[in-house]
Amino acid sequence: MTKGNIRNHNKDFEFILENIATELHPFIYDHHKTWNLMSQVRKSNVQQIYNKALEVIAHEIQHHFKQEEDLILTRLKRYVNNQVVGPIAKLIDEHRSIEKKYHEVQKSYHQNPESLEFKKQINLLAYIIMKHIEKEDHYFYPLVSLILSQEEKAEISALFHILR
Repeated sequence: MTKGNIRNHNKDFEFILENIATELHPFIYDHHKTWNLMSQVRKSNVQQIYNKALEVIAHEIQHHFKQEEDLILTRLKRYVNNQVVGPIAKLIDEHRSIEKKYHEVQKSYHQNPESLEFKKQINLLAYIIMKHIEKEDHYFYPLVSLILSQEEKAEISALFHILR
């Protein structure tokens, strides 16, 4: 990831916020923080950054993914009923793939956190997460902002803050 791509992401961030319902902004702020950390992973060779990334990814898997699935996807199912293909199936599939890759990276880390293999794997995971965030920010959340009712979005926002 080059500095130009990071700058573009930060520029896109403001545009993304303008085009996503305010009630869903906390999810986007999470994405922004995670994106910036994954960008650091991609351009550095610093063990402390890798350690922090592993902590953040674990938290995202346990909390952020769960919140998206429990708060947003359960409501979206009312409008998009197909659980085999489409945005719901794709998002859940990506969450599971990221979780699986995270466990592989963790295993590599425990074997040797200084190894080239670990560094390759964590860089790949960072890339996968960045692409996932990009997809959600540019496609999924704008769609959700249009489809869900104002009441549903307000409910998501209230529950998001309670679950934090």
